Amino acid sequence: MFQFVNNFIQISTKAWEDNVDDNKIPTGVVFTPMDDETFVDEKWRPEKMEKFDAIIFNFGVNESKAVKYATEMLQSDVGRLFAPVNTQTDYWLKQTFKVYDSNGNVLWTADDVGAWSVQFQPDVTQDTCQVGIY
Repeated sequence: MFQFVNNFIQISTKAWEDNVDDNKIPTGVVFTPMDDETFVDEKWRPEKMEKFDAIIFNFGVNESKAVKYATEMLQSDVGRLFAPVNTQTDYWLKQTFKVYDSNGNVLWTADDVGAWSVQFQPDVTQDTCQVGIY
């Protein structure tokens, strides 16, 4: 069973302000307006924060980042990381949805569901990208 995580990581402060009723936020949930890499490097590691029960990405990430965060940041017994993972390194046009455990093992994957492909917003922290011209 998952518990509420300590932090909600969201880049857009405006999205939080427009859509979240601060009076309904469960105890222990904290809004942290920064990208994932800044959060890990400037807050999670320096403050020696606890590991998470769940990490959920809402943008495409490279497999190496998904595995790194799963192994470093998840609780060993129950931790799960959910992410749309790029099918090619830095190729943002197509992802495969994957669930990882705290050892970086893939527990579940879905490429396409019926006629629908998994396509998400790119990882804004990555410097390179292959793009297709249509």
